[in-house]
Amino acid sequence: MSEHPTLQTPEHDKREAFADREQEIRSFLEWIGRRGFDLCEFDEMAGLQGRFDTIKLGTEELIAEYLGFDLQEIERERRMILHLARQSNEVKA
Repeated sequence: MSEHPTLQTPEHDKREAFADREQEIRSFLEWIGRRGFDLCEFDEMAGLQGRFDTIKLGTEELIAEYLGFDLQEIERERRMILHLARQSNEVKA
């Protein structure tokens, strides 16, 4: 992902390596959503019988957690790429 020789983007690179898997997972999550299913987790602290609570994470967060990349770090890397691109354009102008 990095075009700047000193810029390291390990999270972008990791996400890019999982692009096909990420799309498959996203498609599956969208499909189960269209079918009316919710992803839930069991809350055993909710009394004797426990209960199922809908997972509060969005699709992006679920995929990132499953595939092991950090969305906040990806955003930081994205901002650095944009910053360097702007600097490069200012130098050329």
